[in-house]
Amino acid sequence: MNLNENIKAFFIDLDGTLLNQKIKGVSGFNGRRISSDNIDAIKKVQKEGKKVIISTGRLGETAEKFFAYTGADYLITGNGALIQDSKLKVIHKKNIDLNVANLVIDFAKKHNLIFKFNNDELAYGLPSVVQKIISKKIGFQIVNTYEYEKPKVFVKIVM
Repeated sequence: MNLNENIKAFFIDLDGTLLNQKIKGVSGFNGRRISSDNIDAIKKVQKEGKKVIISTGRLGETAEKFFAYTGADYLITGNGALIQDSKLKVIHKKNIDLNVANLVIDFAKKHNLIFKFNNDELAYGLPSVVQKIISKKIGFQIVNTYEYEKPKVFVKIVM
C-alpha cells in the first residue's frame, strides 16, 4: 500500500510556507507572491482527488485574496475561528465569548499589556509603536478600544 493513498488532504499555511518572502517594490498581496510551482503542486494533488486547505492566522481580505488565487478547496482563518468553502461560504465560525474578551481587555489594561483583538473587519487594542508596525505590515486598521465602543464580536486575541 502506498502511503500517499492514505493522505486525504493537505493543510498549507500562508506566511512562511505558501508565500515567498516579501519582494521589495512588488505591488499587490503586500509584496508577497505565490510561486507558479506552488500553484502547480496544488493543482496536481487536487487532480489526485486530495483536498487542499489554506490554514492561516490571518483574517479577512488578505487571506481571501491569496485563497482565491490558489484555487484551494477550503480556507481556515483566524487560527481556526472561521472555515469557508471554495466559494467563501461559511462552514464554521467560532467567536470568542464576549465576557471572556472583556475580562482579557480589563486584565491587559490593568497590567499595561500590549494586546490586539480582531473581529472580521478591524483590529482593536491599545495603540503602541509595536502595534502600529504590525498593523502596517498586515494591513489592518488598529482602533483604540478605549476611545470607541467595545466591539460585540471578537474572533482572535493576540497578546
